[in-house]
Amino acid sequence: MGNIISIILFAIYYFRRRKQGIPLFRREQVRPAHEIALEDLMALKEQWPGLFQEGEQKQIFTRVSEILRQYLENRYFLKALEETTSEIKQSLEGINLSEDISLQILAVLQFSDLVKFAKFKPSEDDVKSNIEAIEIIIHSTKLVFENLEPSEGSKVEETAAIPEHQTELQN
Repeated sequence: MGNIISIILFAIYYFRRRKQGIPLFRREQVRPAHEIALEDLMALKEQWPGLFQEGEQKQIFTRVSEILRQYLENRYFLKALEETTSEIKQSLEGINLSEDISLQILAVLQFSDLVKFAKFKPSEDDVKSNIEAIEIIIHSTKLVFENLEPSEGSKVEETAAIPEHQTELQN
């Protein structure tokens, strides 16, 4: 009896939502890793001058490191937030990155470690250059999605979709 009442209540709920044009389940929209990282970086760019004047360099570089680690985690599925810098270095070796980008990533993380753990006092130029380095890393490694559908003005040859070895068989 209780099951029947539950089914009836669910059906009423379902049809009301459907009539209103509201989906039964919400779809979570996944944002690209570079969008999230660049948004966080822009927020940090606005905040860091005030933090720097207050002597909160450690907080600035904790955030710098966090943004880069989160990006690496979202983009390459590394456990970068849980790994040490040396562990991230090992993880980066398994990814197809240019040596220049890998070195930039490690330089930012190692510099952040100096500020966070060795109580190194960075200059304003150090903050700017590390933030710029993260921007370069993100723009160099972001995923770019290309439209595979032909545009209206272009013509696609019929044989383009057929593998080369099959076209020889047709002739």
